[in-house]
Amino acid sequence: MKLTFNEVKELFKVYQIWSGDKELLWYQKAWKVLDKGGLTEYRNYIEKRLVIIRAFTLIMIYGEFCELAFNECFNYEFPDWQYHTGLNAFMIGEIVGTMKKLLPEYDDKFWAFYYYRYGYEDGYSWALDDIFKNLVLSQRDEVFECLTKNIGSGRECGIYASMYLASIFICEDLKDKDNKGNFQNDDIEELSEYEKYEKEIEKYYWEILKEGEGTEALNWVIDGTYKIHS
Repeated sequence: MKLTFNEVKELFKVYQIWSGDKELLWYQKAWKVLDKGGLTEYRNYIEKRLVIIRAFTLIMIYGEFCELAFNECFNYEFPDWQYHTGLNAFMIGEIVGTMKKLLPEYDDKFWAFYYYRYGYEDGYSWALDDIFKNLVLSQRDEVFECLTKNIGSGRECGIYASMYLASIFICEDLKDKDNKGNFQNDDIEELSEYEKYEKEIEKYYWEILKEGEGTEALNWVIDGTYKIHS
C-alpha cells in the first residue's frame, strides 16, 4: 500500500511558511519523487507511521532552505505534531524500536525509564518532542538521496530550483508573446497549478541557478543538506 499526497496534504498545510498554497506544489513534487523511490509504501501500521515521519522530513528540509535562502527562521519545532498525526508515545516507541541502528540511544532501558516517568500518553513533554525531532532527522539521508536520484535532470540543482520556485511568485506570465504582441501557448490556462509550476521550473531553471551560484542555500543543497542549527 501507499500513502498518497492527498492523505498528507493537510499536514503540509499546517506547517506552511508562506501565505498562499504555492509551496504545496513543492511538497506535491517531492511526494511524487518519494513515491517513485518507494518511500511512500508501507506493509503495516508501523511502516505507515514512518512514511508520515518522512513527510515531516520534507517539511524540515524545506524549512531549512527557506531560512538559508530567505531568512525565514526555522527552529525545528513542529507544534501540535501529535494532534496532527495521531501519534502518541507508544506509537513513537514502536517506530524507534525498528530503527535501533539509526537511533541507538533509544534502547530498552531508555523506554523503560520514559514510560515510568511520563506514561504512554504524555505527548507534551520535552522528551517526546526531542525523540520525534530525532526521528524526523533520522530520515534525512534516505529522503534526500531519493530526491536526488529521482527528481530528474539537475539532481541537487533540480531540488534547489524546485524549492526556490515554490517560495516566490513569478510576475512574468509563462506565456510568451509573438512579434505582434499576441500571447502564444494559449493552452497554458488549461493546465493545472502543478503543471504550471513544472513549466516554471523548466523555464527559469538556469536563471535561478545563476542567481543562486555561491549562495549558502545552493551550497547547502549541493552538500546534501545538513542540520543548520544544533
